[in-house]
Amino acid sequence: MKKKINWEIVRQDYIQGYKKEGKLYYPSMRDLAGKYNISASGLMGRASKKEWVAKRKIYQSKIRANIEQKSIENYSDEASKFDIECFVGARDIIGITKSSIEDFKEKTKILNHQEIKNLKGLTEIRLNAQKEAKLALGEAPEDKDLIIKVEWSDE
Repeated sequence: MKKKINWEIVRQDYIQGYKKEGKLYYPSMRDLAGKYNISASGLMGRASKKEWVAKRKIYQSKIRANIEQKSIENYSDEASKFDIECFVGARDIIGITKSSIEDFKEKTKILNHQEIKNLKGLTEIRLNAQKEAKLALGEAPEDKDLIIKVEWSDE
């Protein structure tokens, strides 16, 4: 009596692979012939007629595309979190510099050389924070030089 073969399972094992030693394994035709105790030439003939090789390639392409999509989504989530952190940090810096600038205004209308330098530094920090916040929100910077060098001195 001839052994009945479930060709759908054999086809699925070839196209989608199966778990072997905890990993996804894509068997060769000979591997499948041995696993299911069928002739390799009969299996290869059926696989050729039913285009199993092309279907496996399509299946694997879809798997790779899904993996890439998940990777993009994960990266996008992390990038969004980072952008929010940058925006919040920039907003905090602007708030801190605002109070320092207000202190300068209240203190005197005539500033000495060091106070002018400090005020310039605060202004540059604030400008950088504003640019960082805009960048975090997806706006293109107005110029190529996003970071302005700030020098502090205690003279």
